[in-house]
Amino acid sequence: MKKSNLLTRTVTGVLFVAVLIGVPFLGADAFRVLFLIIACLTVAELVKLVRASGAAKLDTLSLSLLTVAVFVTVATMAIGLDATIPACVTVLLFILVFIAQLYRKAEHPVNELAYTVFVQAYAVVPFAMAQFLAFHVDASGYVTYSPLLPLAMFGFIWANDTGAFCIGSLIGKTKLFPRISPKKSWEGAIGGVVVALAVAYILSIFFTQLSLVEWFGMALTVSVFATFGDLVESMMKRAWGVKDSGNILPGHGGMLDRFDSTIFAIPATVAYIHLITLF
Repeated sequence: MKKSNLLTRTVTGVLFVAVLIGVPFLGADAFRVLFLIIACLTVAELVKLVRASGAAKLDTLSLSLLTVAVFVTVATMAIGLDATIPACVTVLLFILVFIAQLYRKAEHPVNELAYTVFVQAYAVVPFAMAQFLAFHVDASGYVTYSPLLPLAMFGFIWANDTGAFCIGSLIGKTKLFPRISPKKSWEGAIGGVVVALAVAYILSIFFTQLSLVEWFGMALTVSVFATFGDLVESMMKRAWGVKDSGNILPGHGGMLDRFDSTIFAIPATVAYIHLITLF
């Protein structure tokens, strides 16, 4: 790697991590805006890839309205408020998008509808669900905000990626999924989990919101689903014939390249945290 490319990649990486770690500490509103922006940028990138593939044209206005509506609906649910109105608006928007295809005369209207739903499910809902990790609603309806769990999730993702890369580079021999990602190995995947568990142990010392076993469970959940998220994005890029999903992050590719693991890790972590509260 050339020095200039290494410098660009390093600077971008530092700024990327600084934003993801720093903005949540600015408060609840900053957290919401951050993840809404991430969702919007990811949608824009995904739409560009779909259009370039020729699979669907996708209407920009419809997608923009749906993105905001879906995000607001999920975010409203996360803070324990009645989400009936935003949910109804969201459903009505979907209905209007379906009806609109009667008049657009698209060559493949089903593709247009399918990809519209796909974009929301893949690029909006997961980021909106991050609100469930940051906000806690007690029995009396009082809402508290803490960036601990979202940041811990990112920490586990980065630890898993780092461990998988280092261990895989050193001793990786058994291919994990050669058809999709030839460089990934079982040794690397296991190494990533071990490093994530080590981070979980450290977190358990300083943060007692979860027990050691619960921190371990979260680290394992994040590592497994982050790996699958990475593989699924690689599968889609192969299908679309692209190396990077975009170039918004110099030296690191696009939003999907940086958040592919997060897209699966967020809903899995939300489910895990809610499950352990039941016992």
